[in-house]
Amino acid sequence: MSSFFDKVKKGAEQAASTAKDQVSELQTKNELVKTYELLGKKAYELVDKGDISHAELEDAVTKIRDLRAKLEDLALGTEPEQESSS
Repeated sequence: MSSFFDKVKKGAEQAASTAKDQVSELQTKNELVKTYELLGKKAYELVDKGDISHAELEDAVTKIRDLRAKLEDLALGTEPEQESSS
């Protein structure tokens, strides 16, 4: 009977080890995403201040500026200008 419990114990240990590995991987992925976010924010700030410039950054910087302006308009209760379809 002890071999049955040994197998159960071994299975539980393996499951716990797998879960720990998955949690560690998820935490590492989350940290990577946060670091990319910080890098992007810093890159935006540097472009916005004129400290760096690169053609590949311009579209994203323009999009961020537009979104920030839209948020300001929404916070003030004003409608952002929309392009007419006619």
